[in-house]
Amino acid sequence: MDAEVRSTVRSDSFWDAYSYVYSGVYYLIPYRGLLWDTFEELDLQPGMRVLDAGCGIGNFEHFISAKSPPPITIECVDASPRMLKTAKRRCRAVDYVRFSAADLNERLPFEDATFDRVVSINVQDHAVQEMLRVLKPDGRLVISSPLPTHRVSPIVAEHFRRIRNIWGVGRKVARVLGSLWVLSTNGLLQWLMNDLIIDAREAQGQYCSLDERDLESLFRRREVDGLSDYAIRFATADQNVFATAVKAVAA
Repeated sequence: MDAEVRSTVRSDSFWDAYSYVYSGVYYLIPYRGLLWDTFEELDLQPGMRVLDAGCGIGNFEHFISAKSPPPITIECVDASPRMLKTAKRRCRAVDYVRFSAADLNERLPFEDATFDRVVSINVQDHAVQEMLRVLKPDGRLVISSPLPTHRVSPIVAEHFRRIRNIWGVGRKVARVLGSLWVLSTNGLLQWLMNDLIIDAREAQGQYCSLDERDLESLFRRREVDGLSDYAIRFATADQNVFATAVKAVAA
């Protein structure tokens, strides 16, 4: 990091602990749909430089590595050392990804207009102004946030409904059994941590999930009026708000 933009990374031990169970969500079909929608909306082109702000355990990078993305570079930042350690291990064979520590509540350790694309998935606090600062003009921002009313049960229910569309009895049975195993281990722990800790901290104002009205207001605020276009919808069994925005080109 350059000395002029060095940030103090404030690791939260809760997110370090959460990294041990977060892999469970990757198995759920609606969440994989969210990753696919993100990949499509980014519209990646050869030579682009991408920022993943709040990369967690590298789910997005792990997902697109199997989708034959064009030649790109992805800078992934997160405040949790344990999340980053897991992400590096999961993406050790992905040579176009680099991980580093950064606090999204502070100035990001990058110069203005550095990235062609910025993505932020399932992050509690989206520093949109900072993301736009490091985004190039005409660059695209893609973010998603769990709704304040977010619940895991509708996602699980949608997951099992989608299994019915899988071709072949054997494949369906294998997916059901695998799902039950994941949900009884990582899934159950993640569910409890969501309900007992994340929701409690959000009620105390420590975390800030966004809904569609929050995003609409955020994109309209004077601080982020450098947008030329944006769109907002729901995703992940309607438990997430999903938004895309384009940074305006200076006149």
